[in-house]
Amino acid sequence: MPKDKEIPLPTEVEDIKRKLEQLPEDSRVEVLSRFTPIEVTSEVTSVHRGPLPPPESFRGYEEILPGAAERILVIAEKEQQIRHEGQKGAIFNDRLRILSSWTTSIGLLVLCGFIAFGTGQVIASLPFGLAGSLVAMFRLWLRYKERQQEQEKISKND
Repeated sequence: MPKDKEIPLPTEVEDIKRKLEQLPEDSRVEVLSRFTPIEVTSEVTSVHRGPLPPPESFRGYEEILPGAAERILVIAEKEQQIRHEGQKGAIFNDRLRILSSWTTSIGLLVLCGFIAFGTGQVIASLPFGLAGSLVAMFRLWLRYKERQQEQEKISKND
């Protein structure tokens, strides 16, 4: 806080100040000499979150080392690009998992149909039909658990 601004005093302090002003000068000096002077300090903490430093720090880096601001921007841009590429890879992996589980499930169901209609024994094809359905449900359950873990990580970071 700037030193030229006066802080409003609590009413008790104002009362004491008025009473001191009413005392004669020599009595006032005697009373005040009995008190130990105190120093009041304050601390301001600021928190910044983001890929770039706050503008004041950014300006300070540039003043200390000309060109530092540009270098910081380049680093932040590269970091963002790497993050985007990682997200693209994760999206591709998710799509590949979905495609493989659908392919496996449909393949087992088609095999079930061939066995049922080719041999005329529907009961013989049941294990393949069940396996196809179970594989699909298992893959869906795994994906659900992965998303839950991702949400927990996100909520811990916030």
